[in-house]
Amino acid sequence: MLLVKTLSTEKGNLPKKGYICQTVCHIGFKRSFQNCFTSLKNLGTITLSRSQVIFCSFIPKLSVTIHTKFEDNSGTTENCLGLAGEKLVERNVDFVDIAYDEVSPKHYKEEEDLKFFQSKKTMRGPLPENWKNTTSPIMCSYKVVEASFEVWGIQSKAEEYIQKTIREILLLGHRQAFAWIDDWISMTIADVRTYECEMQRKTNTKVNACVLDAEIGEKSTELEGEGSGGVLKSPKSFSPLTNLFSPSASSSSSGQNNTSWFSW
Repeated sequence: MLLVKTLSTEKGNLPKKGYICQTVCHIGFKRSFQNCFTSLKNLGTITLSRSQVIFCSFIPKLSVTIHTKFEDNSGTTENCLGLAGEKLVERNVDFVDIAYDEVSPKHYKEEEDLKFFQSKKTMRGPLPENWKNTTSPIMCSYKVVEASFEVWGIQSKAEEYIQKTIREILLLGHRQAFAWIDDWISMTIADVRTYECEMQRKTNTKVNACVLDAEIGEKSTELEGEGSGGVLKSPKSFSPLTNLFSPSASSSSSGQNNTSWFSW
């Protein structure tokens, strides 16, 4: 859910040209038989070749920072984001292959399998096994992902899980960026801005509706609990995430299923 998007000015570590975006990611979960919504807030700075995303969690000891830089090569730059000291020594370099690394079965789509996909507009693809050395043009997205969860006893496992989850997101997102090339290759910057505004409107509308349903569901649960001797009952029909991230949620009124980040 996008709250604010403004042009950035050169202040501190912020780049001179780019956008500052403040968004909220809503997560549905169950607690004490009640469906609740919790927000993850993040502040991001985006430029043409570099971006920075900082997640400010509702859990005080949890934080995730992602720094990104794009270069026109196949991943050959040794220290693209200029790490130094302990960060450089402790880093774990992980090459993400968008064509041959496997995504989880629930995310797999044959039309997004880059071993078989070919663009109709550009004729790019399918990608052979040595595609990183033979494909042109090519671009690499360098990322430094830092996850911190300073809770004794579960810190290591939690941080490993966060890194694993983010890797899956990045792998899937970059596969889709290539597989959807025919949808965006001819877009102008004006088309991109229009698309962003439309997706912002649709996303905020869906999230706001789910939050409202969640509030109604909580009140209904409380009333049922009072009427049954204090035993809490979860409303049978309540599901705040229904259709929010499903493929059908992005379908247009004409019956076409528009590609959407929320389909996975």
